[in-house]
Amino acid sequence: MKCDDVAALLEDPARRESVMNAAEAASRLTDSLASIAESQQVDADGQHAVSIDEDARRGLETFDTTQIFVMPVGDWTRALSQAVLKRRQRRACWVRGPFVSPYAAAKDFSQLILYASGIGITPALGVMGQYAGSTRMKFLVWSTRSAPMLKFFAPLLGDAQLAMIFYTGRPRLGQAELDAITSQGGNIIVQQHRPDLLHTLEEVMRGYEKSAAGISRAGELDLRRLDHNTRAAWCALYCGGSHAIRDQLEGCAKDLGIGFQAELFDW
Repeated sequence: MKCDDVAALLEDPARRESVMNAAEAASRLTDSLASIAESQQVDADGQHAVSIDEDARRGLETFDTTQIFVMPVGDWTRALSQAVLKRRQRRACWVRGPFVSPYAAAKDFSQLILYASGIGITPALGVMGQYAGSTRMKFLVWSTRSAPMLKFFAPLLGDAQLAMIFYTGRPRLGQAELDAITSQGGNIIVQQHRPDLLHTLEEVMRGYEKSAAGISRAGELDLRRLDHNTRAAWCALYCGGSHAIRDQLEGCAKDLGIGFQAELFDW
């Protein structure tokens, strides 16, 4: 949209009604935008993408006003932003977001297997803190190569019913270090090798469901024969930087008929 078109759009009575839905507000906005537009230089083709969101505007009808959102991404829109800042007018506080994490799906499940790689443990910690105690069954499977990170987060793992940590760093942790980590509270197990993630997923589910059904540890349980509602109560969540791990876990979850969500970080 050209600079002059902004003012023209609001000066046309017929179009003003459809865009503003409030004649008095349209008049005020017309004067403001026309003044700003006249002070701006147009680029080579004189085109600028400025839109009015009808849906976002409906909630403002009570106040007989409207809002136009212009992101300052180019020379013209940055100049427009600066011109608006210099004017004496009331400005709203705009917050971008919220951007919901895939881990928000935790509210829909009773048993959660929280997979994490490295700093990907942070959303898992958020879930464990949000659903403290037995409001959700939370099984953490965390792989990390950083000993300082492991020691830093260890005191925060007590909210998990079971926290399985796979330390892959060098040098290996000594017995005193292992004792200090596992004595932080909660049910923490540290193993110093790479995890078999798919095997771990099945074993966690099998162990819990056998206990719930009163089946002995030596007894057999085919997870794929569990009824739909039992499997639908489970969800595996992964946060890390590996597309391969994400794909493997997603495939296994689909095969078992349980939920799955992932949050990836990579560069």
